[in-house]
Amino acid sequence: MDNHIKNAELYLAARLAEGDRRPDLHKNISSVYQAYLKIIRERPQDYAAEVGDMFAVPRAEQLDRSENFRSLYERLKHGERVKAYGERKRAVEGSTGYGDLYANMEEARRKTEELLPVEDRRRDLLQEFMAALVSWRVAIPKNKAGSRNSVLAAWEKLKELDPDLSWERLRSWPPYRNCLYHNDEQLSLLERWFGEARK
Repeated sequence: MDNHIKNAELYLAARLAEGDRRPDLHKNISSVYQAYLKIIRERPQDYAAEVGDMFAVPRAEQLDRSENFRSLYERLKHGERVKAYGERKRAVEGSTGYGDLYANMEEARRKTEELLPVEDRRRDLLQEFMAALVSWRVAIPKNKAGSRNSVLAAWEKLKELDPDLSWERLRSWPPYRNCLYHNDEQLSLLERWFGEARK
């Protein structure tokens, strides 16, 4: 088996195993990884063509995130937050590619910003930044410039809420570190990618 295909299979299986620890929180993304694994195991020659730019991954991650927060705030009876995350979920559902996903998410974030406290807005922007960074890294060449702009814009918006923002702060400050599922090695890789995006 081609090394790229084998590595992709190992990656997908590992990500699916992560989600399987809390399947209630990873419904959308786990179904994407299951579908990708099915293709790679049964028809590896079709994998690249069928998976394409892997847009289904960030879309599913954002759907899970919106649904999980909406569910949490429903249980806590925080009506304004339920409304905000419902609006954000609809924005993701209405997205058809990288070109409109982050624009739709940003528009929904702006429309619902007043419904959320600063802690929620900071966490949302952090997730938006991380998703934009990964999307820039995997973007096809014609989308690279637009994806790069999304990365830099998300970082600047986050800095507006936190003027002390730095990668060291992302690693060590509990309000950031506790909502990032990346380990230290992954954060170092993301920091390196960010350095490349800023060049």
